[in-house]
Amino acid sequence: NLAQWQNPQLLEKFTGTLYGTSTDKGIHRLCAFDPQTQTWTDLTNGPSIDPQKWDVEKSLCVFIDREVNRLKIAHLPDFSDLREISMKPFAEPPRNGFDHWQGVVDLALSPDARLLALLFRTDSAVAYRDKTSHFDLGGKCRLIVLDVESGAEVARAPRRASGDLGWLPDSRSVLFTSFDDESLYDVPRSAVRGDISYGTDYARDDRFAARLYAFHLDTGKVVPFTHGHSPALAPLARQILVHDGDVLRFLDPEGRETARLDLPGLWNSPIASPDASLLLAEILRHEPFSSGGVPVLLSPSAPDIRHALPGSFSYRYDWTF
Repeated sequence: NLAQWQNPQLLEKFTGTLYGTSTDKGIHRLCAFDPQTQTWTDLTNGPSIDPQKWDVEKSLCVFIDREVNRLKIAHLPDFSDLREISMKPFAEPPRNGFDHWQGVVDLALSPDARLLALLFRTDSAVAYRDKTSHFDLGGKCRLIVLDVESGAEVARAPRRASGDLGWLPDSRSVLFTSFDDESLYDVPRSAVRGDISYGTDYARDDRFAARLYAFHLDTGKVVPFTHGHSPALAPLARQILVHDGDVLRFLDPEGRETARLDLPGLWNSPIASPDASLLLAEILRHEPFSSGGVPVLLSPSAPDIRHALPGSFSYRYDWTF
C-alpha cells in the first residue's frame, strides 16, 4: 500500500495549514506540516500539551497545558500572548475528585475564533444489563461556550452530551453527540449491577441510539442535526464532514447531504481541508500491534488515489485556513 500511496500531485491542491502532534519521550507538542518539503516541524516555544485536547483557528490556539493541567490560549506560530482561562466559575463540581480541567473531554474554537466550546465531563453514564454486569455509555457531559477574549460564559446547552464537538460555519451553532433518549443520562451508578461493563454494541436493540445535535446560541435551543459523529468543518466550502457507519457524508449548514463517500479501513474519522478539496484520513495498518493508522491525503472525487504523509502517529489533527 505504501508503494502505491505515492501521489505527490495531490499536494498541489493543498490549502491552509495542517496541524498535528509530535511525541518525544512522552512529551507532546504541536507541529505543522509543510507541503513543500513534506515534513512536520514542532512550533517554536511549543509547550507540553494534552495531545487530544487542543484546537487551532486562524492564528489562535487553545490547549490544555499538560504540565500544569490548565486551559491556555496563545497566538501561533510562536505561542505568544500566552494566557490562561479559569474554568472554576463555570464548571459543575467534578465528582471524581480530579482537578477541574481533567473533566474537559473536548474543546473547539468557533470558525471566527471568538468563541470556545467545551465539553465538560461531570460523571459516567451507565445502564442496567443484568444482575452481574452493566453497560458503559461513556461520559455525562455539559456543553459550555465561553467568550475567548473575556473568558466569560456565553451559553450552556440545556441538553446533556456525550462527545464530538464541532461548529457550523456561521460560528453561532455548536454540534455535539447525545443519546436520543436523554433519560439515559439520569441513571446513577447505584442503579446498575456488577463490576463487569459492556459497550453499547452489545445491546440487541436501538435503546442507545445517538446522533448529532445542534445547539443554536441565538435561540438557546438544541435540535437534531443528523445521524453520525465526529463532525469536521470545511469553512471555505461551508460543508460539514460527518462519519456515519462505513460512510462519510458531506452536509450543508442545514444538515442536508450534498455528497457521500465509502472509505473502508479507516482508523479514525477523517478531516477536510478548508476548501474540502482534500481529506486527511488514517488507514488501518496491516501490522500486528501497531499504533494508529497511515495518514494519507486523498481527494473526495478520486478516493483511491492517495498520498501517504511522513511522520509518526498523531493523536489529533486540525486543518485550518
